[in-house]
This record gives sequence, C-alpha cells and structure tokens, in this order.
Amino acid sequence: MGIAFSRESLDHCPVCNSSNIRVWLSDCTDYLHRLTDERFSYSICNDCRVYFCSDRPIEEDISLFYPLDYAPYTTVACNASDAQHSKSLIARYLHRQKRKSIKRYLEEPQAKLAEDIYGLYTDPEKGRLIDFGCGSAVFLNYARENGWNTTGVDFNLKTIDDVKANGHVGFVFTDDSSLDGIADDSADVIRLNHVLEHLYQPEHVLRLLIRKLKPGGTMRIAVPNPAGISATEFGAHWKGLDCPRHVILYPPDTLVAFLRKLGVGDISVVHESGPRDYVISECVREVVREGRLGEVPTEAAADDKHLMLAAARKTVSAAAAGCGDRIHVTATKTI
Repeated sequence: MGIAFSRESLDHCPVCNSSNIRVWLSDCTDYLHRLTDERFSYSICNDCRVYFCSDRPIEEDISLFYPLDYAPYTTVACNASDAQHSKSLIARYLHRQKRKSIKRYLEEPQAKLAEDIYGLYTDPEKGRLIDFGCGSAVFLNYARENGWNTTGVDFNLKTIDDVKANGHVGFVFTDDSSLDGIADDSADVIRLNHVLEHLYQPEHVLRLLIRKLKPGGTMRIAVPNPAGISATEFGAHWKGLDCPRHVILYPPDTLVAFLRKLGVGDISVVHESGPRDYVISECVREVVREGRLGEVPTEAAADDKHLMLAAARKTVSAAAAGCGDRIHVTATKTI
C-alpha cells in the first residue's frame, strides 16, 4: 500500500554528527494519514539529545508524504489557538469541579500561557514579520490586522500563490537564493510554527533566517516535545511524531542549547498545556490496538468535550512540570 519512495538509514545524529546514538522507537508508521504501510525507526542522540527519524525517506521524496489535506494547508481561521481553546475548556472544567485549589492550579497557568504565546504578536512595537513555513495566509492575515508588515515563506507554490492573493509578500523556498528578496538585518520577528521538525538541514536554515533578523529581533519557534507527556505515554502512537514527516524532534533543553550555538540569546520556553494532542494520540492507540487501521484519526477526534476535559487535568499538570506536549521558544538576535 502507498507511495513509492527512496529511503536512507542514518548511523549518526543529523544535528551534531555524533555516532553515539540509540534506538528510541521502532515499528513506527504513518498512522495519521495512512499514505504508506512502510515502517520507520526513531533514534536519540546521546550527545546533543535530539530525537530523529533514523530510517527515513530521502529529502527529495519527503514531499510525497504531504497530502492536500495536511493540516497547515487547510486551516480556515486563526484562533490564537490551542492555548486559548484549551483555556475555555479548562474554565468549564473548573466550573464543574468547584474547588479553589484546582482553580488556582489550572486557570492561572492557562491565562499566562495565552499571554506568553500570543502577546508578542499584539505588541504595540510593530515592524516586519516573516512567517517561515506559513502553510497558508491565515496567520499572516491575523498579523496584518495587528499592524505588522507581513511576509510569508513556504515550500509549496500553491500556498505562496494564496499568500500573495491575500496581499502579502510571498516567497517559495527552494534554496538559499529564495530569500534574496529579503534584506539581511531587516526582520523584526521571524516565526517558525511547527516547521523546524520537518527540516532536514535545520542549522543551515536557521542560520539563514537569523541573518535576516535585525539585531535585537525576535525568533519564535514552536515544536512538538518528544519529552512531553503524550510522547512518553503513547510512543509510536503519539500525534506529535507525525511519522515520517517529522524528521528531527527537539526536547526543550536540546533546542535551547542548539539556538545558543547559533548565536541567539535571551531564550525563553513556554509549555503548552492543551489536551488536544493527548486525546488524538489516545485515539490513534485505540485504533491500532483494535485493528481498525483503515480509520484515520483526525482533529475531529478532539471534539469530544468529555475526553478533552479528562485529559486536561493531566496535560496542564505536565506542562507545569515542564513536560508539555508542545513548546514555544523565543530567542533574540544578539550579534
């Protein structure tokens, strides 16, 4: 079943080149989109601590694994997102529980989370914002409404056509020269929202983007957390694994160290506490256990309010302990 592609096996870390690696997960496959039945393995680098797909499609073929309904290309609205959505769910949960101790523990971290993640984009100090790997024009429209001069960059030509049709500057990224139209030291903010985990050459791309940032400019990176609660509990069935599209995964400390190596500073990390990834991961596991592999769990699986509310207690506690399912890292160009 599925598409024809070439693959490669890595005996070294794709980030630090160390051969000191060990197996993390084996027998992984594309549970989310079912484009192939082929199996893949993920390893951990014992030196720099990245997690990576060590038996993966070659870079030239990875585009075959992005269906037309892949989530970033089908987003229809920018709702300042899982953090705020989860905040309303937690509020309902708190109303039912009527316990002050739970309210203090759940509601206050959620409010801070939404402020920390989205406050940057509503800051009164506006300028040029580049959304790298934008996926659609949705966030760019939101940013422009908040006063930003907006530029979208993506690997998909159709996406950039849509970006331009919505009145933004747009560039298709194929190689370094794709960004020649963006002057060095010109961007105030560069956003990579769940993009870094897809990159085969992350250091090269990040160095290129940092060059485009103004001194004092901000880079905001969101990635799934392979050391988070859902990855730990569900393993190969974890939604954030998104096998084989997610080729390199970064725990918080690893990503911070990586960014410092690239010369950025003032690095902060925020853990998302929303239950969506946990619920979908649980659904994937149940589908696999029951042998219903023809069923593809989707975002709709997280629409069950009872499941979401039950999971929220776990995910909020995990985020408070530094084990959120997703992390948002902010860094400043200091050189």
